[in-house]
Amino acid sequence: MKGIPAELAREIHALRNGVAERLQCAEAQPALEWLKARYGLENLEAAHVVRYVAQQMAISAVPSERNPIVEIYRMDRRQTAVFHTGAGRRINEALARVVAARIFAYSSANTNLTTDDGGFLLTLPVRKSLPDAVWASLLHAQNFDRDLLAGLRSSHLLRNFFRYVANTGLLVLRRAGGRSLRRGALAWNSQKIFDRLYDADRKFPLLRETFRTITRDLLDVPGARAYVEQIDGEPRVLHPPAASPFTFGILTSSFADSVVLDDRASMVQALHERVLEVLGERAIAI
Repeated sequence: MKGIPAELAREIHALRNGVAERLQCAEAQPALEWLKARYGLENLEAAHVVRYVAQQMAISAVPSERNPIVEIYRMDRRQTAVFHTGAGRRINEALARVVAARIFAYSSANTNLTTDDGGFLLTLPVRKSLPDAVWASLLHAQNFDRDLLAGLRSSHLLRNFFRYVANTGLLVLRRAGGRSLRRGALAWNSQKIFDRLYDADRKFPLLRETFRTITRDLLDVPGARAYVEQIDGEPRVLHPPAASPFTFGILTSSFADSVVLDDRASMVQALHERVLEVLGERAIAI
C-alpha cells in the first residue's frame, strides 16, 4: 500500500497527543470537547478516539513527533521491537533499513522488517536479543547515509530497482540473439552487472539513477534524516504486557501477504480483547 503523506502523519501525531494531554486529568470530557472543537467529532466517534488513546496510555505510552517510543515483545520465541515514529511509511522504510544495518554491525544478526505509516517492526533471529540500551541508541543522525547504504546493499531492493533502471538504459537487454530472455536470466544478468559496477564505480549514471529512485521516489531519505535530527534524546524503551493499540496496524501489516481482510479484522479483535483483559478494571469506559 502507498503510505500517507508526511503532513497527514504529523496531524495524526497532533490528534493523538492532543487527546493524551487532555486525559492527564483522568477525565474524558476535556478530550471530548477538544475533539469536537478541532475536528468536528462528536458522540460515538469522539468516544472511540478517546478510548483508543486512553488504552494506549494505560498499557504503554503515546509517542510524539520528537519523542518516539520502542516497544519490545517476544513473538514466536523471537525478540521483536516496534518503533513508534508516526513519520509515514516512506520515512519509516528508510529508518528501518538504517536500524537493521546498525543491529547487524552490533550483533551480526539479520533482521526481518515490516513498515507501516505509524512505525516499523524489526524481528531478531531465535536466540538473539539486544538489551534496552542498544534498542534506545539506534535512532540517531550520526553516519546516517553510510548506514542507510549498508542497509540497502544487503537487501533485494537495490538489485531489483537496478534491474528496472538497467532495462530502461539498455544495459540489461530484454531480448538477445533474436529471442526474449527469461525473467531468471534478466535477474541474473542485472545482479552480476550491479555487483561489478558497485565495486568499480558507484558514480556510474545508471547506479546513480537507481539510488535516486530508491532514496527520493520510493523512500523519503531527506525526510528520514530530518526526523532523526530533531529527536529529543533517545527513545523510551517499554515492555508492554500485551500488544498496544497503536501496534495493531503494524502487526497486521506484517501478515499482509498471507492474511485476508477478514482475518486481519479477527486478529485486531483478538489483540484488543487481550488489551482489555490485561487492563481489567483500569479500562476506561466512555
